[in-house]
Amino acid sequence: VKAVVASGDTNISAFELWNEPDWTWNTAAAGSFDAGWARTFSEVRADDPGAVIQGPSTSTFNASWMTTFLADAKASGTLPNIISWHELSGGNLSANFQNYRALEQQLGVGPLPISINEYSGKDDLTVEGQPGASAPMIAKFERFKVDSACISYWDVSHPGRLGSLLATDSAKN
Repeated sequence: VKAVVASGDTNISAFELWNEPDWTWNTAAAGSFDAGWARTFSEVRADDPGAVIQGPSTSTFNASWMTTFLADAKASGTLPNIISWHELSGGNLSANFQNYRALEQQLGVGPLPISINEYSGKDDLTVEGQPGASAPMIAKFERFKVDSACISYWDVSHPGRLGSLLATDSAKN
């Protein structure tokens, strides 16, 4: 954060503090994720009081997990500016979006911009990046006014970046 501030860069959309903490966070070593989130959030804000912070960036939408996170973040004054989660392999964006917005109302937060920071199309990661499979997801993002979304290219089992987006059978692009 200090390096970004010192650089004078103004094109940083947000600092994403953690990726997939719902399965990567080591509670035994670091304590609860929500306490770790609050500590990290506070450190980022100490270095850049105007920083836009995004999270929690969970591997999937889980209403129970998100409820606890939002309640704790609200109580500690560390709500993210942008809420984020992944929609991969069988995700149900419509229901997840509606559930999330209901949680915001229930907890008295938001509405926060939503970032789907990893997504794939259809119900299968192997079609990730294929336009025909991705178009319905992109249409839903538009319909629900999702603030930002980033397709994940890490799970294509074939060589070449963007291979599945620019070739019909995941051949090298």
